[in-house]
Amino acid sequence: SFDLAFKESSTPGGPKQPIYIGAVAGTFKLNEFNHLYLGLGYEYHRSVYNFALHTYAFDTRKEARQGATRWMVFLADEFLFGSLGVMLQAGYYVSPKSVLISKPIYSKLGIRYYLPAVGKPATQFYAGIYLKAHAFTAEYIGLGMGARL
Repeated sequence: SFDLAFKESSTPGGPKQPIYIGAVAGTFKLNEFNHLYLGLGYEYHRSVYNFALHTYAFDTRKEARQGATRWMVFLADEFLFGSLGVMLQAGYYVSPKSVLISKPIYSKLGIRYYLPAVGKPATQFYAGIYLKAHAFTAEYIGLGMGARL
């Protein structure tokens, strides 16, 4: 999937900087209405990049990009109700050079709308909205799209 979110600085009405999100996962169908996913996620936080350049005194822009990049592994469970899916996800950060991560474990709640399957093998495209949090503190709400093979 490919998602996009915007993070606002702590000042209300302050600058909003993008978060680019991607994920690849394997699927295990428990039944027709319940799917498990095991996957690898990626995030690039532009606000962390800008903040890190100005405060952490990285030697290069490449190091600042590495600090703003987050890799994570996740497990998700999706419940399907017709064309709608409700996804619960838990993940763990595995990128050692990432900075400004409040907790190593995160959770994500998502709702997806699936379009009718096309092609062979059948591919279902979807659009979704996701809320990501660390414990009880929300980090962002993201919009995304993807495909399930």
